[in-house]
Amino acid sequence: MSDKAAEESIEEFVAITNSSRYLAEQYLQRNDNDVVEAVEDYYANKDPSSTPSSQRGTLRDLNAPEGDDSDDDKPGMNYFTGGEKSGLQVENPNKDKKSGNDSLIDQIFQRAKEQMTQPDDRPSAASGENEPKQPKFTGRGFKLGDSNEPSQEIPDLSSSRFPRPPNKVTRQITFWKQGFTVGEDGPLYRYDDPRNTNVLQELNQGRVPISILDVEFGQDVDVSVFKKTDEEWTPPKRKVAGYFGTGHRLGSPVPGEPLNGTATPTEIPAEVPKPTEPEGEALRNHV
Repeated sequence: MSDKAAEESIEEFVAITNSSRYLAEQYLQRNDNDVVEAVEDYYANKDPSSTPSSQRGTLRDLNAPEGDDSDDDKPGMNYFTGGEKSGLQVENPNKDKKSGNDSLIDQIFQRAKEQMTQPDDRPSAASGENEPKQPKFTGRGFKLGDSNEPSQEIPDLSSSRFPRPPNKVTRQITFWKQGFTVGEDGPLYRYDDPRNTNVLQELNQGRVPISILDVEFGQDVDVSVFKKTDEEWTPPKRKVAGYFGTGHRLGSPVPGEPLNGTATPTEIPAEVPKPTEPEGEALRNHV
C-alpha cells in the first residue's frame, strides 16, 4: 500500500472512531489495512460501560481475587499499548482463563490491556517529529575587531545545543515457567530471586526498568511481550565461532625450516694469476 493510501485509511479510521492516530495505525496494521475490519475490531474491544480503575495493582494484591470481568480475550489477539517512554505489543495466546487468584504475569498482561487505549505521545511516534527543532541560521561567525582588539571567531554551537536524539529500538520480553528473559539470548530473571522483585513490581505497574533494556536515558523503545509460562526456559545454544589463527598455504616455505632440494649458494674464490717473467729472461731460457 502506498503512503498516500495508508494516510487516507488512517484519517478515515480516526474520523469514524474519533480515536487517536496511534490507535488507528495499530488497528489497521493488524487488520491488513482494511478500514472496515479495523473499525469492527476497534468497537469489538471497546467497552464503554467500564473504565480502567484508577488504583494500580501491586505485589501485595497478587493473592486478592480479581472480581467480575466479563471482557473475554479473543484467541491470539495482540494488544498494542503506549506509555511515556515505551510502547508495548502484547501477544495473548489462546489459553483458558485461570479461576480464582491471578498470578503476577496475568496482572502484567492485564495492565498492558488497560493501557491499550492510551495514545503514544512520544516524539518518535509522529513522522518528522523525532528530531529537535533546529535554528534557521547555523555555522561559524566572526566578530570584527579594531586597533585595540583583534577579530574573534565564534564557533558553531548548534551541534552541541541541539544534539540528535538516539534512535528508537525494539526489545522483547518473554515470560517463561521459571522466570523471564529480555531478548532472544538474554539471561534468565527468576521469579524466586529477591533481586528481581523490584523489576517485577515495575512491570506490574506498566513500566519497564531501563536497567534491563540496555538503552540510553530518554531513548524511545518498543517492547514486545510474549507469554510462554507453560514452557521451560532453556539456555540458548552457544554459537560456534569460525576458525581463526595462523595457517600456511601448501607449497609455501614453513618458517624456521630449511628449504629441501635447494642448494646453499657458496662463494667461489677468484683464481690468483701467476707472476709473469721479464721478457729478457724468457728469451734466454729459449736459446
